[in-house]
Amino acid sequence: MFPVPSPNFADTLNLGGEGGSGSSYSMYRIWLASLTLHCGWDIECETLRIPSTRNWAIVGRRKSKTMAADEAQENVREIVKNVIERNIFKARKPEGKDGGH
Repeated sequence: MFPVPSPNFADTLNLGGEGGSGSSYSMYRIWLASLTLHCGWDIECETLRIPSTRNWAIVGRRKSKTMAADEAQENVREIVKNVIERNIFKARKPEGKDGGH
């Protein structure tokens, strides 16, 4: 997990439902939010108004004022470098009618 600003970080995320952080999906959302911070964005969490059990979004509209832009860029470069070195990211094959594009 990436560094988080406080022990009650998960409580600030508007996770919806009971607000718990015990499920795998909740832990995944907390990880995504910490990644968002680590990449230099202010976190905005929103419960989407769609009929779905996965109706939650992280939006990065504003750059963080607490992290220097060069530090955020270095964090992003390090993450991309690690993904490339581990060679575990695989692009999805196109699906559906336009599968040949």
